[in-house]
Amino acid sequence: MVEPDPIMNTRSTTQHIVDDPAFPIPIKIMTPWNGHDQRFDSDQKWLNHPGPDDWACRSAKVYFRKLEIALRFLTNSQDRSSR
Repeated sequence: MVEPDPIMNTRSTTQHIVDDPAFPIPIKIMTPWNGHDQRFDSDQKWLNHPGPDDWACRSAKVYFRKLEIALRFLTNSQDRSSR
């Protein structure tokens, strides 16, 4: 009889359990009724500046490691929406 491989029987940790301690500052992104339009593209471009290790995106939320980067994201996002 062949013994089952114990490694194959374990499940990997879900991503949110790994990400939540690493990215403790969530910001929920509200989608307007007519879609994101150009704003989503500009948010993506902005997020590339801090660096890929400083943020994560899951569902309609962006998670940040540092409060200062989250505040800059919010300020920049509000500046773009008021134009």
